Amino acid sequence: MSTSQFSYSSARLRRVEYLQFGVFSPDEVRQMSVTKQIKVNDRIIPDGITRPETFINGQPVIGGIGDPRMGTCDFRARCKTCDCTYSGSGAKVNDCPGHFGHIELARPMFHVGFIKICKQILSCICFHCSKVLVDERDHRFRAAMRQKNGQRRLKMVYEICKNKGMCEYGDESNMEKVQEGWNLGLQGGITNEQAPKDVGHGGCGGRLPKYRQVGISLQVEFPETMEDIPGSGDKKQNLPADKVLSIFKNITDADCIALGFNPRWARPDWLILTLIPVPPPHVRPSVAIDGAARGEDDLTHNLASIVKANLALLNCVKKGEPSHIISQFEQLLQFNLSTFVNNEQPGLPQAQQKSGKPLKTMRQRLRGKEGRIRGNLMGKRVDFSARTVITADPNLAIDQVGVPRSIAMNLTVPERVTPFNMVLMHQLISRGPLEHPGAKYIIREDGNRIDLRYIKSKSELALKCGWIVERHLRDDDYVLFNRQPSLHKMSIMAHRVKVLDWSTFRLNISVTTPYNADFDGDEMNLHVPQSMTARAEAQELMSVHKNIITPQRNAPVMGIVQDSLLGVQKFTKRNIFVEKDLVMNMLMWVYTWDGKVPTPAILLPDKSQ
Repeated sequence: MSTSQFSYSSARLRRVEYLQFGVFSPDEVRQMSVTKQIKVNDRIIPDGITRPETFINGQPVIGGIGDPRMGTCDFRARCKTCDCTYSGSGAKVNDCPGHFGHIELARPMFHVGFIKICKQILSCICFHCSKVLVDERDHRFRAAMRQKNGQRRLKMVYEICKNKGMCEYGDESNMEKVQEGWNLGLQGGITNEQAPKDVGHGGCGGRLPKYRQVGISLQVEFPETMEDIPGSGDKKQNLPADKVLSIFKNITDADCIALGFNPRWARPDWLILTLIPVPPPHVRPSVAIDGAARGEDDLTHNLASIVKANLALLNCVKKGEPSHIISQFEQLLQFNLSTFVNNEQPGLPQAQQKSGKPLKTMRQRLRGKEGRIRGNLMGKRVDFSARTVITADPNLAIDQVGVPRSIAMNLTVPERVTPFNMVLMHQLISRGPLEHPGAKYIIREDGNRIDLRYIKSKSELALKCGWIVERHLRDDDYVLFNRQPSLHKMSIMAHRVKVLDWSTFRLNISVTTPYNADFDGDEMNLHVPQSMTARAEAQELMSVHKNIITPQRNAPVMGIVQDSLLGVQKFTKRNIFVEKDLVMNMLMWVYTWDGKVPTPAILLPDKSQ
């Protein structure tokens, strides 16, 4: 690996003990954001992204969705934050990695991924005082406190609290004993005898509503006996996110732990959006069309809709518009925020382009076979590989694979020039890239590559020891052969190459079992090892002969099938006699035959003559 493209860290090596996931707090989002308030040409640019435009007159708009402080996708421009350039797919160490911005929301909003958890938390705490509805006096709560997994603990507490209709009264002076009991419960050391029995709950005694999720909103239903109903005064009404946020902010750290949250990494009030991070242009690049016009990414279109809806809501609040007008813009902003995360929610219309095509937003980019996880991280495009249809060839050995000549002339194997192979390398070079077996490239010691397509007198090229010749794939080279899905280790094995005509991979029928392959149009992948170490490992560890016995059940994973099995059965029956010309024909297929025909055990005269 070239050290010019790779910088080694000076940090000491450490063993990773565990991985902790969490939720960004609003302060953390603001700290990592680069779109802070600045002064440009005697004009103050406010904090966050406040303009839906990306470019004006070919220049990125400061404070817009294409703010140059977040990085650039233009090869000619520099990032306004780190002063680095952009190199596209051939990224370098000192390239701009991209920087996050943020959008300050006019009103708190629900996160579509957390709205179900918000409903569970609301069912576990008091609507008025934000206190958990149960304590250590309940043996089920003590069992929940011994649960180390936060998600399961929240589920257990929710099952206890979901049917409660009132926050219990209690003596505040005894809450220290309750806290002591909770701490014992969290340590898993409390028993029924140690549980505090003469201690009150310490609640407010208020009546509790019931909660229900409707799409991307929460509905609250207050009991008939409750007086002074907040909000619109209706028994059943929508619960706004700002009210949920105010309830969650009053939850103590001890109650957070009881609900399965670690206050250091995630608090319930962080699940409500008061601002959103804006990804840099590197994950949503724009494409220049006809010089001036630009085609924007789907995420950029969605972010523009969020900024427009946010500005409209902010203006309505400032002007003191009626509540039903403000509610409409809140719903619009909530819709755009939800589709930014997931644009395929049941019961919700999709955000679309002008052409009517649905936008491809965050979840659609991550999930599925074509997504970031399976498509880019777990399965990547690689060099020195080939893929085509497989067909049967019983004349090949089980550890051979028939490779089309066109593929063998395209794939190369690097071979270092030594005194022992100098003559052979000269012969391959003289044949060139258009005659098999030949060579395509020569790599000198300084790294310069010579393309033999453009060299007329190839035989006059002087080779030196240490140079590398990239030759064609030839017979008996070891390659890796794979059929997807790769379910066990025998799904990829090493085979010896046999260069053949036509355009399909040829495979012995007996080796189809570990690959779970058949010949109804299946395709398989071939990979060429590029170093002596890789070739040795393929030959010694991954060869077909080394993998006949499966470690799954210590039994053979392949054997003769179909015509071979039927032929052996018929050939060994006692009443089968074979004519002499057929025996001679079969002996010619035995590669190890010494030329001698053994005397038959039984000679039977031909009755037809």
